[in-house]
Amino acid sequence: MQQAVSMLADIQADHLSRGTLSRKQAKSILLIQKGNPLSIRSLQGKHYSCNTIYGLKNGLNQAVASIPNLIIIACKAIGKDDMESVKQLKMNVLTQHIPIIILVSKLTNMEQIACLKGGVDVVCSYPIDERVLEAQVIALLRSRDHLKTIFQQDTHLIDKIDVEDLDQLFMNRARQVVIDNISNSSFSIGEFVRLMQVSRTLLYVKIKALTGQSTSEFVREIRLKEAAKLLKEGVCNVSQVAFKVGFCDPKYLSKKFKEKFGISPSIFQKGTL
Repeated sequence: MQQAVSMLADIQADHLSRGTLSRKQAKSILLIQKGNPLSIRSLQGKHYSCNTIYGLKNGLNQAVASIPNLIIIACKAIGKDDMESVKQLKMNVLTQHIPIIILVSKLTNMEQIACLKGGVDVVCSYPIDERVLEAQVIALLRSRDHLKTIFQQDTHLIDKIDVEDLDQLFMNRARQVVIDNISNSSFSIGEFVRLMQVSRTLLYVKIKALTGQSTSEFVREIRLKEAAKLLKEGVCNVSQVAFKVGFCDPKYLSKKFKEKFGISPSIFQKGTL
């Protein structure tokens, strides 16, 4: 309890130091109410965009339609319908990455175990101290952001993550498809979609949710990091590297490379400033 409150205080201080977030930057939370009137005043405001939906069926539809950053389900007791709803969310490739918190008035140990095995990230008894709830929300959102950070720092680290996670498998597959077509300057988003065997919308939503990037940005990011690897090897010049990673124009590679790494490809290759 003290640890959760302490973590919450640290995060709140960090929020204050960064100022108010815009509505676009705020994390979206979907609260699904099922017979348990829940107030989450502490989550309302400048850091979170909260949307309340009544009924599990309506909540499921809204989750798929809006793809929130986190889902909270508040109910009096855990039933088969509740667990089936969670399974539907976790089996749907559009929503399987979304953390889920269940708040329940009546909860047995076996029900808690069933929830966790069914894909729920956190199960808490209700009523709950809002400070603890917010700490749980922060911890889950931080964990989800961690995968984005890993990708942005080094795409190769993704291969070292436990591949039992479906989102991580999806990312590994998406990255491999791009790598397999790295020298093809004509590689389009349409071709990416075809090789991934998903819809254009699904590909965009998943990549955006897991990396914070659009599909095009995701592809370009991999091209640029592969370019950096080749430049460091020193076997090819900048123009040759550009063609190897799918850039038709070496000048465009230089422009995007400098935007990404803050240094031109030629200077990066020489290792001097």
